[in-house]
Amino acid sequence: MRIAVIALGKIGLPLAVQFASHGWQVIAVDIDPAVVTSINAGRSHVTEEPELAAAGLSIRLAPALAALRVERLDRIDRALQAMRDPSYGTCALCGREIEVERLAAALETRLCGGCAGEAVQPRA
Repeated sequence: MRIAVIALGKIGLPLAVQFASHGWQVIAVDIDPAVVTSINAGRSHVTEEPELAAAGLSIRLAPALAALRVERLDRIDRALQAMRDPSYGTCALCGREIEVERLAAALETRLCGGCAGEAVQPRA
């Protein structure tokens, strides 16, 4: 069985170790480079649980997945910020309503489909 544990703090790291001790394949992800380095070096960064490093388990982190997670969180933050603006859902260029399908696909968008297409196309 495969399992992913995201965020390896006081709860995530012991949880990942428990799953691995039962023979499960664990993919552990954290966005803190110090945590990634510490665990990949076999050291526990959780001061209350120093014995976790001695468990001898091979838990490796996937920094690329962490970067993807950070990018998604940034998009969500931008979308929430955009939704607070009273003009949310109105195209910033032409003033028309942004299509619901477009907003569902990219909540933080500020352009309707027509203006977004024009912004990508070189103008003559």
